[in-house]
Order: sequence, then C-alpha cells, then structure tokens
Amino acid sequence: MIDIPLSQIGSVDQFAIDVQHYIDACTAHMLGKPGVPAPRSSELVERVVARIPEAGPVAARGPDKFVALPYQIIDDLPKTPEQQKAIDLLRETIG
Repeated sequence: MIDIPLSQIGSVDQFAIDVQHYIDACTAHMLGKPGVPAPRSSELVERVVARIPEAGPVAARGPDKFVALPYQIIDDLPKTPEQQKAIDLLRETIG
C-alpha cells in the first residue's frame, strides 16, 4: 500500500482523476507513433502507476497494461486546536 499525503495533493478526487489521466496518456503513448516523448506527471501520480507486461511470447501477447497500484490518502493536514485536543484525549485513553 502506497501512502499519499493529503497535504501534497490538495484534493482526493483530483488525485484520482490525475492518476487515470496519466494511465490513459501512457497507454496512448505506448500505442502511438515512435519518437514521441513519454508523458510525465507529478512524482506522486507516477509513484502509483505501474506498467504490467502481458505474459507469453512477444509475437502473441497483447500490449502492456498501465494500472494504479493500491494507495491510500493519509490526512496529514494541520489540526485545529479543538481537533488536536480530541486526538490527545483519545491517545491518553488508549495508552
């Protein structure tokens, strides 16, 4: 599981959209004309996208696939004083 800090992506929904756009762009590039530079995205988006080769002989297999690896968004945003107080209270009662 890949942890993605919320503070570095801004929006969970936009990150998912960016991942899908990157997958689509990489797939289109692989099937497109040679000599064109590969698409790029942010480091975090590229971290969760992997190229998975098809199995079997090269002459008989289909094109490789680009997939999103399992990831989770970690909320690392600063807490309000009230939120931090509640978190501290929970930690005291658990520990």
